[in-house]
Amino acid sequence: MSDLEKVLQSLKANDPAASIIGGASDLKNPAIGEDVNSLTNFQKSNKGLASDTEPEIVEEFGIQSLRWYCAANQVHNLYVNGRPFTARGISYSTSIHWRAGGGWPIYRTGCPRSVIAGSQFLVPRAYEHCVLVAVGGIIAMACRSPARSSGSTPTNVQVAVNDGRSRYGDNSGGFWLYIHHWW
Repeated sequence: MSDLEKVLQSLKANDPAASIIGGASDLKNPAIGEDVNSLTNFQKSNKGLASDTEPEIVEEFGIQSLRWYCAANQVHNLYVNGRPFTARGISYSTSIHWRAGGGWPIYRTGCPRSVIAGSQFLVPRAYEHCVLVAVGGIIAMACRSPARSSGSTPTNVQVAVNDGRSRYGDNSGGFWLYIHHWW
């Protein structure tokens, strides 16, 4: 078993309600009533904007965590040792520094705008330019950090920013996603 797999197993939570660092179990990010396949469908039609991303092991908040770097101009499939990272839910935190093309400010929060996106965005009805986390059969906006997101069915975990489908390639920067626990 590799070091990554050992850390991944040590982060598996038996009690998802107790899996938030700092005891903030009420910090569940809002789920969006969208087709959970919207990120995958976008990747299939825009192959240059998809990335299979591997983590590194880091110490965060006094515990070992897995950390993925996610460029803001791609939709990311999270992997561990070449296999999709599958979970029903995760507790996580983010470190954000990205820009949605020329003229937009540098964003440092998961939901920098409270404007509901239209149909031209990756996930309509989510906030424009928010960080998206797809896990457990739901898509959530990563407005809070640390937080947790969960659904009812184990799925491959994906992350992205919510920008216009035709303007995705001009984004710069990205964000770190730290997973502290999963279930």
